[in-house]
Amino acid sequence: MATLSMICLGLVALLCAVGALSPHYPDNLLQRLGLASVGLSCVALVEHVWRLHWVTPACALMSLGLLCYAVGTAAKVVHFRLLDLLSADSDDEVHP
Repeated sequence: MATLSMICLGLVALLCAVGALSPHYPDNLLQRLGLASVGLSCVALVEHVWRLHWVTPACALMSLGLLCYAVGTAAKVVHFRLLDLLSADSDDEVHP
């Protein structure tokens, strides 16, 4: 369970960094600071789990929940970004 938690926490940290630095994610400064804080805390938790080789069920569930939320948010951003790109392409075409 510790390995799964470390993988989840690492992926959450990665997705938080991408979200905080991405211009395609429409958020304000507080949301970007929140993403950065969650990402940094996940890195600290990975180190903590690595040292102890043990994780509580609450931490494991939290890491899985954070990963589900991060992946869902990333999928939503990519989906709407693709829709924006497709609608911009269709506006450029000239129809008779």
